[in-house]
Amino acid sequence: MEKETDPMAFQEAFVRVSVDSAINELQTSGRWFGHYLSSLGYRSDTWGQWLQELEEEIMSLRTGLSNEEPYPFLPGRHCAQCRYRDMGQKKGCWADHQEASDSISDSLSRMHIFELPGHGNETLVQDGVLFVDQLESDPAADLPSAFTIPWRREEQIRQETQHPKAIQEALLHQTLEQLQKLPRPFHFLDFEAVGFPIPQREGDRIYDPVLFQYSCHTWDGDASTDSMSLSHTGWLDEEGVTDPEAVLVDHLVSNPALQKGTIIHFSPFEPQHLRKIAKRWRKEGPPKGFEQANDSLQAWMAKKGGRNFVDCLTLVRDGYHHARMHGKLGLKPLIGSLLTSKEATEPITRLSAEQMGFPGEWLLEGGYEKSPVSDGETAMHTYLMIRMAQKSGLKEVSRASLTHPTESHAELIQQMKQYCALDTFAMYLAFHHWLRVGEITVY
Repeated sequence: MEKETDPMAFQEAFVRVSVDSAINELQTSGRWFGHYLSSLGYRSDTWGQWLQELEEEIMSLRTGLSNEEPYPFLPGRHCAQCRYRDMGQKKGCWADHQEASDSISDSLSRMHIFELPGHGNETLVQDGVLFVDQLESDPAADLPSAFTIPWRREEQIRQETQHPKAIQEALLHQTLEQLQKLPRPFHFLDFEAVGFPIPQREGDRIYDPVLFQYSCHTWDGDASTDSMSLSHTGWLDEEGVTDPEAVLVDHLVSNPALQKGTIIHFSPFEPQHLRKIAKRWRKEGPPKGFEQANDSLQAWMAKKGGRNFVDCLTLVRDGYHHARMHGKLGLKPLIGSLLTSKEATEPITRLSAEQMGFPGEWLLEGGYEKSPVSDGETAMHTYLMIRMAQKSGLKEVSRASLTHPTESHAELIQQMKQYCALDTFAMYLAFHHWLRVGEITVY
């Protein structure tokens, strides 16, 4: 007997509400309502409750709610996901909230409790603790064998409370030893993928990731100042090919320069997805014309004698700490911390734009954050818009929905290439820095 579907459950499964532009406008005008909307999704158990509460608040605005009304909510767990809570934000409920600003005069420059890694933040908020430097730090202990989340949490508290033994930077001996043993050269690899709402291949599910871009920096592993052996290659589906994944894999595994050494990636996605493609091609056969690419891919992903993959995220998580990363482990915090070191950024001044995949001054001047394409989600949306524009015969793409001006295909493609190249360059910069300075602990 087929179970009857609850109509409300079915409806809620497909509800999607986009209020970004309205929130931005309200936030810019100084109204608290934009911030309130931002928090609703994290304070409501279901979309039905979200929509009901949203309707109630809209009705209250229609009755003439004043701009000067106090915020109708207190700091809580919903603040952890609020995008108006960024440190340094000059407007917003966090900086303006009465209870926070009364006791904290310089709240904009202080680390919020929600920036701490690990568990326990909700309990602290319930106890009235909103900033990390309100806590007491534990005495510094010897370095652990691996940097666990609890250790990083305590270390971040030591940083914010200005403990004399707070560590600015540390690379554990085990991590350095692992790096030194890896086969050279190093190939730093990053993929960009898109999920189509309507599957493009038979057997795919909705939003199954499909690769459309890769970047790879290759380095011989010599960290001496006289050696600047770095090259860059990559591929982006600029023309809207029928099977971008097959073309990308062919371009990658057929490159003679990538056949030896160690492939470095950030997160398990790259080897997992290559393994998934290899399995599909082995079972169903490769697309027509990609038989040789399939042979190379199967050799790459073989359990015995296949390529050596190393996750840079695991190396960072277990063996590297930098105070400027603020307990975060992503590529952006990693490269942000490295850019504060003159020694770590020395290669940037010696490498060409061709070697890096982007102009060095662009990175040093903060181009990564200023670029219209600065994260994977934006890259995915940009790719989709370019494909739609190509099918419609347009030469330009309107990106108003992403708060960016209309730009030509060439400009957007260049930005996507630079963004992807920066991710792989960040891994190179980290490896170069680690192998150059060796095992360190800087207080």
